[in-house]
Amino acid sequence: MKLSERVRQISCLNNEEKLETMAFLKLINLGKNEISEGKFQHVEDFFAEMEKEG
Repeated sequence: MKLSERVRQISCLNNEEKLETMAFLKLINLGKNEISEGKFQHVEDFFAEMEKEG
């Protein structure tokens, strides 16, 4: 979905929904950037690390 389509959909929401949606889109974008930069941890490694800490 193009950004312009997302913006049109967001314009129909109330203020709280708009803030939540924009925050979610920002998180998605940050995640995409980190993945493209190689800044991520494989799920198996993550859970192994959680088990060590827990």
